[in-house]
Amino acid sequence: MSEQVTPPPSTPAAPVPPPGAPVPPQAGGPVPPQPGAFPPPGAPVPPGAPVPPYTAGAPVEPPHKSGAGKKLAGILTAVVAFVVVAALKFGLASAIGAVFFGDKFEDAKAGDCLAVKSEDDTELVECGDAAANNKLLGKVDGMTQAQFDLSDNPCTAYPTAESAVWSGKEGKKGYVLCLEPIKK
Repeated sequence: MSEQVTPPPSTPAAPVPPPGAPVPPQAGGPVPPQPGAFPPPGAPVPPGAPVPPYTAGAPVEPPHKSGAGKKLAGILTAVVAFVVVAALKFGLASAIGAVFFGDKFEDAKAGDCLAVKSEDDTELVECGDAAANNKLLGKVDGMTQAQFDLSDNPCTAYPTAESAVWSGKEGKKGYVLCLEPIKK
């Protein structure tokens, strides 16, 4: 005996709307918005709702620059300025000048006058110049700065010398200017 089962009566199928036409509400009413879901395109965005992602044709705002590049440029400018000021203050300028323009005492000879303002600030000047305060007695060649610094008296060949100035390139042999004060 075979039993035949009949299917339950079906409800008529809902007509399918044409493309682009609004979808009629389903049985049970409209579907409420889901939390975190984006509103349909063109619908107003309620406060606190997530902003939909970029869609084609929508205007795009350029990204804002953070200003980190300007800060870095400012810091580098300050560092360079500091190095330049320190170099000038500590006599690096005269060392650089000697490299590019030669030794400023290379042509100095016995009897020339110098203005000695400090250990790192000595100039060859005319003897009539008000700044002239020392007279060159002679030079002692072939001495490094380290040897000069360790020497008690590098000017033993000039007994009237009261001071000495080393001139040359650091780490290389240079010479010592043996000086006596100008009596005014």
